[in-house]
Amino acid sequence: MSICKKLNIPLIVHFHGYDAYRNDILNSFENRYKELFDKASAVIGVSLDMCLQLMSLGCPQPKLHYLPYGIDTNIFKLDAKNKRSLTFVACGRFVEKKAPHLTIKAFSIVLKEVPEAKMIMIGEGELLNDCKKLSKELNIQNAIRFTGILSQDEIADIYNNSLAFVQHSIKTDQNDSEGTPLVILESGAAGLPVVSTLHAGIIDVVEEGETGFLVKEKDVEGMANRMLFLAKNRLVAMEMGQKAIQKIRTDYNIEAYTQRLWELMSNNIG
Repeated sequence: MSICKKLNIPLIVHFHGYDAYRNDILNSFENRYKELFDKASAVIGVSLDMCLQLMSLGCPQPKLHYLPYGIDTNIFKLDAKNKRSLTFVACGRFVEKKAPHLTIKAFSIVLKEVPEAKMIMIGEGELLNDCKKLSKELNIQNAIRFTGILSQDEIADIYNNSLAFVQHSIKTDQNDSEGTPLVILESGAAGLPVVSTLHAGIIDVVEEGETGFLVKEKDVEGMANRMLFLAKNRLVAMEMGQKAIQKIRTDYNIEAYTQRLWELMSNNIG
């Protein structure tokens, strides 16, 4: 910000997630954020909820732009040779706001009715070991595979051999929240219905009952019930996945995103 001011260069600010929400961040940079909003030519929020949050922090509405991410639909796409197994997949950092332990608890309920179900959890993070311990405590460790970090191509391949994507995002005690999770977009582009929560930018993407299901935060039984529905109605799951493909390809492809971002930048550097 100081360099842009000194050189008289337009500054466009792009918020992504915790930088717009977390109390410790906001408390540390409160006055600087106000200065930032004043100096910026434009401010980008990746969800409608985030845009409201930025306005509450003092960002003038005329400077604020809602611009969710775009994803590469050449990587994340439906493979004609896919084998939809009875597998639920989660992908992301093992951190508090993604509440992976609640996803595991929901899956443990699913296993009681559908014991042949499997879960793949992709990623690493501070809660990974705790989640592995939880799976053992629930005696479901043989039904969950923790993969660690994978490449985009490896993740896309797993999506193409899974039934549905699950993520139990929550607002933390520090008010940390998601933006618009890329994994929600990527899994939808690969034809997976999403079971997630009524949280931040997720509600902008997932169409209830059409491309997935959304439950209240921390409603583990509600999430399990939606997962069970998909496990028992696999044709419906595939139909929802097809609708997800259409929505993501239309509204969230990388070409449209970069074009909108370029137009926004062009309009604010004159």
